Amino acid sequence: MNRYWLLNCVALILSAFAAFGQAVDTATVVGTVSDPTGALVSGATVRVTHVATNTVYRAETNAEGYYRTPPLRIGEYTIEIEAGGFKKTTTSGLILNVGDVRRIDFTLQVGQITETIAVTAQAPLLQTTEGSAGTVIENKLCRIRVDRESAWPGPRGHR
Repeated sequence: MNRYWLLNCVALILSAFAAFGQAVDTATVVGTVSDPTGALVSGATVRVTHVATNTVYRAETNAEGYYRTPPLRIGEYTIEIEAGGFKKTTTSGLILNVGDVRRIDFTLQVGQITETIAVTAQAPLLQTTEGSAGTVIENKLCRIRVDRESAWPGPRGHR
């Protein structure tokens, strides 16, 4: 009995670490889609494409015109919004970092889906959708000089 209890506890702890590890290096995009009058558009298709891998993530606006993407890997993205009776809107150059919850609202223009409106994204100066903070750490190569004689135990002069 104690053995099974211990195994269950270990499995629970490991699964908690695995779930935590999956969400650490992701970001999310949220927002609304509206028409030129400000009315919210439900059922609009939101396609978010990771530029480096060409991976496409999909979302759809709900009855209130709100969308939320699944967790996205950090990097550069392009977002496309399509809805019947409106021109397709594209935003490119969106850079997502660790822990970002980026709010991007779209206003669709009346027209055919074959027409496209392109917008280039700019990074916001202040994140207003969430109170958390993250840091991007770049890989850097560091050289550290080590005195071999003092680093290895044993008699001096022997290598």
